[in-house]
Amino acid sequence: MRPSRDGVTTELVDNGHDQVREHANGHNGQRIERATCRERGHATAIVLERAGTSPRSTENARIPDPARFAVHKLLVAKQRPPAFQSKRDKDLAQAAHLIEALDELRPGELRRAWRNASARGPSWERSLRASVPLLARWPVAAKLAAKLVS
Repeated sequence: MRPSRDGVTTELVDNGHDQVREHANGHNGQRIERATCRERGHATAIVLERAGTSPRSTENARIPDPARFAVHKLLVAKQRPPAFQSKRDKDLAQAAHLIEALDELRPGELRRAWRNASARGPSWERSLRASVPLLARWPVAAKLAAKLVS
């Protein structure tokens, strides 16, 4: 992923349509293949394109639901092989930051997303439990995730 001129990086989840790929390429985005976190639940966000100091244009974009995305990132990080350590670290950092923000702003949504993922079966629940210790570098997020497990 390369940052844009202003240092902002964007990741766009690809829904398989050419329009999204063109949007990602035109906005220095990194295309992400279909993800479990998008099967259900998304949020709408506004994408601002800057020219100088004021927004030049705005556009609505569908983004993964933040709570589901945090849970997804924990699961993905747990499954990454050692050769992908930098991606694993990025997944964990994203999950940690979202967990902390959601605990403050939308705690019910994080609990709901965690329960929904756990309800998908014993292997999902085991994976979620096993992912919590991976958050050790982010003690606040680790403590919050540990509460979700119990």
